[in-house]
Amino acid sequence: MRIINIVLCSNNSTLITDTGKIINIPSTSVNNNFLINIVVPEIHKNNFFECDDNAFVSDESIQDLLVHYGIELPKNVKTEKVEHVIREAIRSENIEGLKLFTEKLKKVNKEREFSVESCIDFMEHSDLPITAEGNILGYKYLNYSKDSKNIFVDCHTEKIQQKVGSVVKMDIKAVDPNRAVDCSYGLHVASYDYLKDFGGDILALVLVRPEDIISVPESDTAKIRVCKYQILTVLDNKEGKLSNDEISFWINLPAPLPKEVVEIKGRTQEFTVTPVQQKNPEPKKKSKKEIKSGKISKEKKSSIVNNVKEIVDNLKKKDIEKLMIKLLDTGELTQNEIQQILNYKKKAKKSLNALFGTPRANCFRKYIGEIE
Repeated sequence: MRIINIVLCSNNSTLITDTGKIINIPSTSVNNNFLINIVVPEIHKNNFFECDDNAFVSDESIQDLLVHYGIELPKNVKTEKVEHVIREAIRSENIEGLKLFTEKLKKVNKEREFSVESCIDFMEHSDLPITAEGNILGYKYLNYSKDSKNIFVDCHTEKIQQKVGSVVKMDIKAVDPNRAVDCSYGLHVASYDYLKDFGGDILALVLVRPEDIISVPESDTAKIRVCKYQILTVLDNKEGKLSNDEISFWINLPAPLPKEVVEIKGRTQEFTVTPVQQKNPEPKKKSKKEIKSGKISKEKKSSIVNNVKEIVDNLKKKDIEKLMIKLLDTGELTQNEIQQILNYKKKAKKSLNALFGTPRANCFRKYIGEIE
C-alpha cells in the first residue's frame, strides 16, 4: 500500500493511498508522532510512503481510545462486546454519535440496567454502526398488505399495518422485559445474523433509539424487543448487505420526521394510525394594504425568491454529492460529470474542501490530475 497524502486533524487523521482509498485513524500521540516523523518526510522525499495494508490498524487498547476521546461507558457495560462499534465510530469520525449513544445508555441505566445490558448484547452482533445522533440501525422482515404493496404488515400476526416513514410503538409496559423468555410480547428488530433463519416479502431498515430497547433474549442476542421503531426504507438487496456509501448515508442522516404513528393497544392486535402533520412556519399576516391591493410586497417577493433558490441549491448539492460518492465507489467520472462539479464549485464560491470535505476533495483533485 502506498500513502500519497495525509491530512492531520484534532480527532482523526486521514490517509489517502495511490488507489484513492481513504483511511481514517485516531489522532493519538503515538499515531501523530509516527506520521509526522516517519511518514510525512518519506512522502516529501519519494512522493509516497510504502507500507503493509495493516500498518495503520490501531494497536492501542480500547480503554486508551475512550480516555483519549473523553468517552465514559456505563459501569455495567463490557467494553469488549462493543469494541468493533467504538473503533468504527472513531474510524468514521463519528465521535459525537458515540458520545450521544453512551449518554443515552447512562440515562436508561438509571431506570433499567437490564435494558442497557440487552442493548450491548445486541450491538455485539450488529454489523451496522451507530448513527450520528447516537441511535441504532437494525433490520425487520415485513409482508405485503393485501390492500396495497405500499403498505406492509408484521410477519407474525399480519395485522399491524405500516409503511416507510411509519413510527410503530406500543406501551413500554406491554413489552416483555424477561430475558429468559425467547419469544414474547414486544416489537422485534434483528441484526443481520438473525436474518438467515427467517424471511418475509420485504426487508426494511429501521431506526431504534437506545431508550426504546427493552430486552434481548439470553438464548439469542441477535434480536431485540423494543417499544418503538421507525421504518427508514425498504432495502433493494433482500440479503440486507448495505454498501459502504449506503451505510454512510443512513448513519449521517438525521432521524426523519415520521409520516404517521402506528400505536398498538397493549398486547392486542388492535392499533390506531395517526398522521403526523409536518411542521410549517406560521404564515406572516398580510397588512390591510396588501390585502386590499392584492399585491405582494418587495420583501415578500424577495423572501419567496430566496426560499426557492435555497431549495434548488440544496437539490443541486445532493446531485453533486452523488457524483463524489460515485467517484469514491467506482473510481471514475465522465467529462460531463467532472464539469458539473467544477461549475457547482464556481457558482458556490467555496473551496472543494469546504463543500465536500478534505478526503473527497483530495480524491477528486487526484482523479482530474491523472486524467489530464
